[in-house]
Amino acid sequence: MIEKKSRGDREQPKEVLRHAVSDERPGALQGEASVMLLHTRQAVAVAKGRKEVKDTNGVVKVPKIFGLFEFGTKVNLLWLAAKADDPYADWWLIKISEAIEDASQQIERMRQEADGLLAAASQDREVKITMPRSSRPVEVPLKFSRAYGYAAAFLIADYDRMVRHVQAARHHNLMRLQRADQLIEDGAHRIRSALGLPYRWTHLSITRDDVRQGTQRAAKAAKLMSELPQEVLEASRRAEGAPVIDKSGSALEQDPFSSTSWRSVNGGKVDKPTHRESR
Repeated sequence: MIEKKSRGDREQPKEVLRHAVSDERPGALQGEASVMLLHTRQAVAVAKGRKEVKDTNGVVKVPKIFGLFEFGTKVNLLWLAAKADDPYADWWLIKISEAIEDASQQIERMRQEADGLLAAASQDREVKITMPRSSRPVEVPLKFSRAYGYAAAFLIADYDRMVRHVQAARHHNLMRLQRADQLIEDGAHRIRSALGLPYRWTHLSITRDDVRQGTQRAAKAAKLMSELPQEVLEASRRAEGAPVIDKSGSALEQDPFSSTSWRSVNGGKVDKPTHRESR
């Protein structure tokens, strides 16, 4: 007599077992670097920054200007320091966020000024004006550890767009050369100011307890970076992208220089960025 197995006693089909969910955790998400195309030399110059030049006596003749990827490297260290309860790092993240937001709003107003002139010309004269594009735009791979790097990159992309619109208005005799130059230079200045902000912060391995207790580190920090606002000390005011504070001391054990650099993404050819033919 053959005993029939109940539905619950039957073996599960191999197909089901083979596709069962594993207890193993998936590895870290990975992906190729995003790519930003820049059409104007002004935007490329802002992204690259500028090296410091000294004369034979060591006197600085041309001051350094920090570029996009130097910003990404330094802001990564800032982020890790803020995670380790450095209140000054927290304060600088606030300053950086505000500077990027302010620059973004100003650049948008500049673009709208040019767009208003272009729109009026198109409507009044029935002239179709197209925006200029580079025949060989510079290809900038983007791969940052923190969102701040991408925020700065998008700001440069917006600046690149604004420059093209301003140049279109100038080329069609809708904007005076002096005004066009003013808008382009003002936009670049605002971005450079934001990109240089992380380098005004000094890493002193300070914590909020140091400030509360009035330690020597706290005194040195106040001397170098000014008095800390009370709301920042109390952590009641933090940047939107600030990390969760970890007081275990493990935050800064991570590599603080893991963000992609201009040199690394271009194979060491800093002065020869990649180009892509426009389609």
